[in-house]
Amino acid sequence: MNIRFVSTLTPDDEERVAPGVLNALRLILDNMPLAYTIRIETANGRVFQHAHAGAEVEPPAPGAAVPAKGGANGVANGTANGVLRPRTTVS
Repeated sequence: MNIRFVSTLTPDDEERVAPGVLNALRLILDNMPLAYTIRIETANGRVFQHAHAGAEVEPPAPGAAVPAKGGANGVANGTANGVLRPRTTVS
């Protein structure tokens, strides 16, 4: 996924806001079992970056019930209440 954010911030404002945006995204994404890198480059060329290796997700135990795609709430895209859920496969 590649997200581009364009705003009317001045270059100086970008320098002040970028660390807060990076930290807010980090706080959300660090709670998910995925590897990612966030990179923010300001108009002045300053780079703010954070990388996270992710966490191991244990597959369901053999014989455990696995909800059907979409689950009980009828959401078919892997989200429930706006929260992404990791997809796992059992071999």
